[in-house]
Amino acid sequence: MPEGLEARLEREVAAGEWEPVESGGSLRPGDRMCLRIANDADGAYDITVLVLQADFKIQQFDLEKESHRFEVGEFTFDALEAGPTDGELVMLLHGFPQTGDQWRHQIDALSEAGYRVVAPNQRGYSPGARPDAVEDYSRDRLAEDVIGMADALGHERFHLVGHDWGGAITWEVAARYPGRLGSATIVSTPHPAALLAALTDPESDQQVRSSYIQTFAEEGSENQFLEDDAALLRSFYEEAGLSDEEMEPQLAVLNDPDAMRSALHWYRAAVQGGATVTGPSTVPTMYVWS
Repeated sequence: MPEGLEARLEREVAAGEWEPVESGGSLRPGDRMCLRIANDADGAYDITVLVLQADFKIQQFDLEKESHRFEVGEFTFDALEAGPTDGELVMLLHGFPQTGDQWRHQIDALSEAGYRVVAPNQRGYSPGARPDAVEDYSRDRLAEDVIGMADALGHERFHLVGHDWGGAITWEVAARYPGRLGSATIVSTPHPAALLAALTDPESDQQVRSSYIQTFAEEGSENQFLEDDAALLRSFYEEAGLSDEEMEPQLAVLNDPDAMRSALHWYRAAVQGGATVTGPSTVPTMYVWS
């Protein structure tokens, strides 16, 4: 159990922020309840937190990964956080259509190795960081968010890991702010220069492979993802092999018109052309193709 978590929860329960509820107790949409479960002979115990969703589904959160909110300028970002606060910071950037929860297994491994790990829901995904204008989702602003998060967490230097769109922003941060990164790790997303070379190569099929970007960028494309109980969105997760339980944290964020519209603004801003200075990475960089 993270140090200080027990005392914090006891304070919050005492303040009425959490309501201890016996099994089978009366529950209402939006209720929050906590159950303390003793399970070790030496008296150690885990705390399990259950959150009753509006649709009456109950979701269990592992409190080894604490939910965290921090402010960056006018925005408030939601994040999962684990590991010692004095450890080296590793920030994990998700892709589309995902959230910070996509890194749940890596969060465990990195925190156990002694790193402080933060996996934010990025701009558009966090309700408190959801501007309306497409131009607010340009790569330079998304990169600024990352630096602002590190500043808010009190870390001058940190390690950055990104997948899909998170990988694109990792390349951008490495180019713009090389002095801030101890390392950059990119999963699946090629360097923008390599992608451009493939897109303009007449012998490459990359234009066909990337044609979905134009579709995602179309006005109102969020409706296609969310119609029929988010059938298209769910299909992405099913094809990736996610279980219903693993889908829930993603759907809890993206099965919402405002969130999905904002997430797709990343594509609209890219198609419109935004400020980018993505050049060669001068920080220690690892690229993982998957």
